[in-house]
Amino acid sequence: MNFRELRKREVRRIPILGSWVNSPQPTSQGAHLNALGCQLQEVMQSGKVSASGVFADARGAFFVLEVDSADELFDLFAPLIDSLRIETHPLITVEKLGEFLESDAMASS
Repeated sequence: MNFRELRKREVRRIPILGSWVNSPQPTSQGAHLNALGCQLQEVMQSGKVSASGVFADARGAFFVLEVDSADELFDLFAPLIDSLRIETHPLITVEKLGEFLESDAMASS
């Protein structure tokens, strides 16, 4: 199995990293933050979040989601793209990486 096949078959946990990009005007800041909070609450209540937290060194947060498709991920975070810079990374376990490296090494021999 090559790396691409591994990614297609094994990856379902997706971390989402979000940091503030557009500061609202002071006159609309309260309404903007309220809407952002409502959307983040919807994400948290989706049943897809397996871990979350906020950055200690910057304005931002992370979520680790269990999703079945990119469409599902988009549906959860599309309303936030005007407020946050969103970055995603597929996750695998350390054990799965070890299995891949072992089989790749044997295939290369």
